[in-house]
Amino acid sequence: MSDRVTRLKPLPRETPKMALIDHMFHEPLSRRVARLFETPFARRQRALAARVAALRAMSDRELSERGLSRDTILPHVFGGR
Repeated sequence: MSDRVTRLKPLPRETPKMALIDHMFHEPLSRRVARLFETPFARRQRALAARVAALRAMSDRELSERGLSRDTILPHVFGGR
């Protein structure tokens, strides 16, 4: 027998696999489940509310480039223009 100990090189470790995190799941589970049973009316209401919020987030200059003012956002979105 040989007194020599053969040292094995350690196998290269695989890098840990990262979990896929999809940013569309940032909403609570209850809201995602509610969308499964959503009506067309609720979908439209949510889209209109998002449009109003996006316009309200714009600066006065950006609104004027679109031909709008802060007072005309709601009539513009809801069609009373």
